[in-house]
Amino acid sequence: MTRTSGPNRERIIRNGIFLLMCVGVGGWFAYDGWIGYLDENQEVNRELLPVEIRDQANASRVYRNANSNVVREVVEKTKNAPFNEQLSKLESLVGGPPTLKAGGSLYYFAQDGILKVGERGERVSFGDEPFLTSEKHHTLTSILTQKLFGVAVGLVGLYMLLFLLRVVSRRAEVNDEGLSLNGGKPIPFGSMKSLDDSEFRKKGRIYLECEGTTTPRVLLDEYHFAEFDKIMAAICEKTGFKDPVALEKAEKAANAGRGEDADQ
Repeated sequence: MTRTSGPNRERIIRNGIFLLMCVGVGGWFAYDGWIGYLDENQEVNRELLPVEIRDQANASRVYRNANSNVVREVVEKTKNAPFNEQLSKLESLVGGPPTLKAGGSLYYFAQDGILKVGERGERVSFGDEPFLTSEKHHTLTSILTQKLFGVAVGLVGLYMLLFLLRVVSRRAEVNDEGLSLNGGKPIPFGSMKSLDDSEFRKKGRIYLECEGTTTPRVLLDEYHFAEFDKIMAAICEKTGFKDPVALEKAEKAANAGRGEDADQ
């Protein structure tokens, strides 16, 4: 006699749906944090430029070292450089040539705004508000938040993937040697002493109480196995235990029969 059961299909579907949700939501957050918000900010940067020079901007030149968090430090270090070295000092601090050069001004696109600098040869000048920004910009904090959410949800998704692989590989088999779970060493019928079905009606759980085994209390969950009723029937057939699954089915059938009689 051999009875086998794979995983419960409903459980696979539910966990699979949650995994897909994690992938979708995590991907959405990650895309916004690394791509979407930055692209939107560059469009806002273009809007801050005079209309006649917007199309000249090389938006691929976006500098982290020109962001709102560090622009004050860049301005101070540039001002303190010798006059004939200010421009080279600025480009060294920012990380490269300007995104756009027009009308005697240099524009350095940052992730959350624009550093605007006046140019006279190797000398530069900064206005009262050297960093141009708009309420339309996504802030650095919001960009970082999207990235963190993307990573966090992604980690949950990775955990769910590993968990789902465990669910899919779950197996139970009852044969002449005993009960084997997930390909493990069989639990002999002689080691099975009783069934604890106190949680079966509410939670679908039955505990197999054993002696002389590495696991004295083995959980058998109706939600885990597709052929749970057949596995329990095989165990009870070999051990002489009362089958709680069969008893519940018989009770439901009896109640249904009484209900039909009452209707008649």
